[in-house]
Amino acid sequence: MRSDFDRIHRVIEQQNYMLLNSGGGGGGSSLLIDLVAYYKLEDTADSAGSHTLTGINTPTVVAAKIDNGYQIDQANNRYLRAADHADFDLGSVDLTIAMWIKPTDANVDYAALSKWNFGAGDMEYLLTINGGGGASTFYARKADDSGNVTVDKNIAFTVGTWYWVVVEVDHTNDIISLDANNGGKTTAVWSTTGRAGSQPFEIGGNNAAATIALNAIVDEVGVWRRMLTADEKTSLYNAGTGITYPF
Repeated sequence: MRSDFDRIHRVIEQQNYMLLNSGGGGGGSSLLIDLVAYYKLEDTADSAGSHTLTGINTPTVVAAKIDNGYQIDQANNRYLRAADHADFDLGSVDLTIAMWIKPTDANVDYAALSKWNFGAGDMEYLLTINGGGGASTFYARKADDSGNVTVDKNIAFTVGTWYWVVVEVDHTNDIISLDANNGGKTTAVWSTTGRAGSQPFEIGGNNAAATIALNAIVDEVGVWRRMLTADEKTSLYNAGTGITYPF
């Protein structure tokens, strides 16, 4: 769990930013609230916090959805990683993760997001993308290690096309969900607390399995410790154009 001090400090920083950028009138984007990490992927910096990414096996910066992003490469096991932190844990606090993905080949069932090591028995969540157009799956691990809750969604991924993918863990309404292009989320019942493990937060790969990295370009990855409203998600998707931090 995040300490109360960390949470209060983050809220104060976000409120100060919103005031400074609204002429003192209290405006600013609500998308800054409980935003714990945001990766514009011009580089490995975290624009909203201190969770800097490390490029594993030197992924390449390329033109992407908004300016630049990273080419994730399965053949060379190239992907991105941030150190384990409570900000990324399932736990008992709502979680939303959103990202843009552009497949570069029709690979099947590879890791878009990962905090998961099956071999070590240390599993929290895993998002696998089915580039063949079948079911993509979000797995969330129960805190008592009694199993996973999964949600499947058929997303017709096409090579060379951008997709906005969102996963949510909603502790208030007891659901997990998976959505693409703001088209309507698919849900599964989640009436439990999530596991808080020690695996890193990984984008486009998995430290335990070199064969499941994506072949894709990724961009604009955001992590919130709350549920976003429908209007906020519509704003982020922006009719397929996307927006970037600070919104």
